[in-house]
Amino acid sequence: SVFVVFREPASDHIVAAGSLTAKDVRRVGGKLQLFGSAGTYELISSKGRTQKVRIPAPAPPLEIAGGWDVQFLDGMGAPKNTHFAKLESWTDRPERDIKYYSGSATYTKVINVSKKSLDAGNPVLDLGEVRDLVDVNVNGKHVGTLWKPPYRISLKGVLKLGENELEITVANTWLNRFVGDLKLHGRWGVKKENGPRYTEEGQGTDDYSENTPILESGLLGPVR
Repeated sequence: SVFVVFREPASDHIVAAGSLTAKDVRRVGGKLQLFGSAGTYELISSKGRTQKVRIPAPAPPLEIAGGWDVQFLDGMGAPKNTHFAKLESWTDRPERDIKYYSGSATYTKVINVSKKSLDAGNPVLDLGEVRDLVDVNVNGKHVGTLWKPPYRISLKGVLKLGENELEITVANTWLNRFVGDLKLHGRWGVKKENGPRYTEEGQGTDDYSENTPILESGLLGPVR
C-alpha cells in the first residue's frame, strides 16, 4: 500500500482513455504507458486536451512452457530444491510440506530469445496468475516487484540474444502453513508427534481451524 500526497495542485492528467480502464493507463518516469488490445485510443486530459494514441499489434506471444526448478526457503518444511514439471498451485502438490507451505519460493528457468523477438519492440513478461506477490530478476538484474494483477512487466534493455535466465520469486501468506500445523498439532497445548511446528498461535488466530480452506499459492501462469 502507498499514501499519495499532493503537495501542489495536480497537473494535467488523463481522465478518459476510450475503452481502457484506469489500470491500463500508467505514467512511469514521466512517460505514459498503455496496456490494452491493439487499436487507436483517444485520451482526454483533465484540462480537456485530446490525444490519439495507437497501440500496435504485438508480436505473437511466446509461451514459456515446460518445467521450472524451484527453491523453497530452507528450514520451513518444504524441500529446499525441487522440480515442477508444470506450473501449478503449491496446494495441488502431493508433497504435504509443499501443499501447506508458507513463505517464498524462487522459480528459475533458462529461455532462448531470438533476434526476431528482440527486434519486435518492447518485450513484456506476462506471468499470468500469481499468488500472491512476485519479484522478477532476469540475468541477475532486478526488474521489479508486482503485487497485484496484471502481473506484467517490461523487459526492455534486460533481455539479450540467446540464453536468458529468469528468476521469479513468489511469496504467499502465512495461512496455509498455519492450517497445516493445526492439522498436525491441534489447538493450544495439544502435542502430536508428527513433525515440527512452524507457526504459533496468538491473538486473532481463533478464527482459523484445521478445516479452514487453504489458498492457492505460487506461480500459476501461463508465463508468456
